[in-house]
Amino acid sequence: MKPIIENWKIFIKESRDEPGILKGAPETQEDLDTVFDIIVKADLPGFSGACAEAAIAINNVLFDGEGKLVAAVNEHLWNKNKRMVGHVAVFFGGSYWDTEGEKEWEDIESWGMLDPEDPDYNLNTEDEAYKVVRLTPTEEELIEHFGGCLYPKMVRQLKNAKRIVLEDKLKGMLKEI
Repeated sequence: MKPIIENWKIFIKESRDEPGILKGAPETQEDLDTVFDIIVKADLPGFSGACAEAAIAINNVLFDGEGKLVAAVNEHLWNKNKRMVGHVAVFFGGSYWDTEGEKEWEDIESWGMLDPEDPDYNLNTEDEAYKVVRLTPTEEELIEHFGGCLYPKMVRQLKNAKRIVLEDKLKGMLKEI
């Protein structure tokens, strides 16, 4: 597992070579609107285990690594066997960001709430099913829990979407002149 994590660290560092939207992390509402447009254009998978890789890619490509990775996971499963079942997003600028764009904590938190009758989780009570804990895992911890084969593709998708969105914005600005 360690070589995989080391390769990820190299790839993550390489993905930060290109500066953010305005030579750094977004600073204005217009910048954040552009981030939203890029996320929509990239059309990343963000559920069924892909949310962690997507959050890492969004943070590194669109927020220059300045966001905080957060996970809303089922508290019972986390305490019982350190199993992350829930959703991962990026906290930046007072909001949470995932593959659907900007969200409130409640939207992220709801993914850690489970069906108490789902046999996959072996939960005994509704309390065990519905309690969620907010974690701030590192990139390495997320890779260990969720894997990482989609990350390079997600970085490419985000960079390509970023290029297209920024070119379109530039064309629009030139038309106004």
